[in-house]
Amino acid sequence: MARPLSSSLKFDLVEDVTDADIAFIAKGAQKPVSLSEPLLRQWLIQIADNHHTRINRLYYYLCDDATIHQLNAQHLQHDYPTDILTFPYSYHPIEAEIFLGVEEIARNARDWNVSFELEFLRVVAHGLLHMLGYSDTTDCERTKMRSAEDAALKLWQEHSNGLKSP
Repeated sequence: MARPLSSSLKFDLVEDVTDADIAFIAKGAQKPVSLSEPLLRQWLIQIADNHHTRINRLYYYLCDDATIHQLNAQHLQHDYPTDILTFPYSYHPIEAEIFLGVEEIARNARDWNVSFELEFLRVVAHGLLHMLGYSDTTDCERTKMRSAEDAALKLWQEHSNGLKSP
């Protein structure tokens, strides 16, 4: 049965949320100070719970362009920086390492005229959604992924007093 963690937080979370090991680790880039890590963790747990699965271990590494470029070249043979690379280890429960290209996220936010925080949240959700079975290879898959990202951002907005919807 779901329960609120505290009266100040509005996420209804599963009972075993303390088992979820979720971390945001700076690896060449700074953490966005405007976003609460405890609230980010609760949001990610709720997204997974909404998809009937749980997170065991989910590490997000915040990388600069040089680091994410090197990883992208090494693992996908793509010679450019990217906004996200997801390395799945288990889908049920979720175990993964996700590398975020913070400088690429910032460029995308500027290009799409949205705040850095909103684009950061979209990419964080995008990584988890890959672990929940979403793909973005075809146009149809990209449409479904975008819809799931929008639902995750709406959840963030509704429960965090956070950012305006996209």
